Amino acid sequence: MSRISVRRVVVGARDLIAASFAAWGLVIGLASCGDVTVRPAEPTASKPAAASSRAFGRARLYYKGEKIELGFFSRLLLFVRSQRTGEIEKMDITDERGTFSWALDPGEYVIVAYFHLNQYGRLWLTFTVPGRGEAVYIGDLHIAFTAAHYRWAVRNAYAEAEKDFKEALRSEGLKPKVELMKAEASPGTFRHMKSICATDVWGLECDHSNAGVKPLSPEGDPLPHPRAESLAPRLAWSPVRREGLTYDVAVYESISAPTVGLKRMRGALVLYAEGLREASYQVPKPLEANKQYEWSVRLRSGDTVSTWSTTGYFVFFVVGWASGSGNWFGFTTPER
Repeated sequence: MSRISVRRVVVGARDLIAASFAAWGLVIGLASCGDVTVRPAEPTASKPAAASSRAFGRARLYYKGEKIELGFFSRLLLFVRSQRTGEIEKMDITDERGTFSWALDPGEYVIVAYFHLNQYGRLWLTFTVPGRGEAVYIGDLHIAFTAAHYRWAVRNAYAEAEKDFKEALRSEGLKPKVELMKAEASPGTFRHMKSICATDVWGLECDHSNAGVKPLSPEGDPLPHPRAESLAPRLAWSPVRREGLTYDVAVYESISAPTVGLKRMRGALVLYAEGLREASYQVPKPLEANKQYEWSVRLRSGDTVSTWSTTGYFVFFVVGWASGSGNWFGFTTPER
């Protein structure tokens, strides 16, 4: 068994808001909220009406080092997005072994995020579904979380997993192959990364509202995303006074997250620039009209970079309130 990739992520405010809604009992409506299709996990022993291509694998959940047994009342949702259509399906995993077998059209897909009870996290793992009549093992996905962080790893355990799928694949006449899902590459080049809250390195003080630089333009409340003046806006942030530091900036599409709460999260990377000397970035080409984007800034000193800047907010709802930090900045492009 070999580890392919591992990530550790800080749970942000959207996760905390989702947890707040869950505490109010609204998580019951999870399966019907959002513009997505809900698909239960198909039993590995069942045979579909017609042969298709498949992606299969297993998922494992751990909380504070203890394995979580999956089931109807402890289900895991994986959100799978078609790169061709942009549509997102909720894949419901309730099998105690964590197995999944998805009948999908050939093409490129990405596992956007996971949701379990009140825990929600971005994954962005890409995989390719082969031609019809073929099946691909995309790996064993291990997700470990606490109240504040989550980690994930993709492992190749095909020799063991094959036992769970061999009979079903044979009954469908599918020829299996192994091609593990791939982690999203970190933008830019660097050798070392240090927290943006490391005052001795970057000279910044972090608080609940901001970690890192503060967004200045486009102006507006963080929720909803402020409206930019043009399709190619100028992004600006508070400058850092320490000598010798430059800025990296990244812009991602903001997509609907199929869960309770604010329903937004980072999608695919759209723009990236590094080594900027001024505390601003002019988007070089028009973006899509009337679309939401998320962006952030990190600091750079040679081949050492900081973590990305984040912001926080306070929001009042009819049924309560929520506040949090750890969110990227955002903006919405004009209609035209």
